[in-house]
Amino acid sequence: MRVAARAVRRAKPKRMIGAVPVSSRDGHQPIAPLFDDLICLMQPEEFINAGRWYSNFRRPEDDAVGELLDAP
Repeated sequence: MRVAARAVRRAKPKRMIGAVPVSSRDGHQPIAPLFDDLICLMQPEEFINAGRWYSNFRRPEDDAVGELLDAP
């Protein structure tokens, strides 16, 4: 996310908003200053890992990535 934020900043947007569904507090702190606003729906006290907070956190197969990116 850090790399993506820096790349977008180079385009000099008026405003840059980041959004994540879940984050640890430790992970949120260094990323938040890279955005004008960083929206995070949940920062559970016992984060452990992101996969814990999803019903399906499986990595998509390589051939499915294109379909996911093209989905509306």
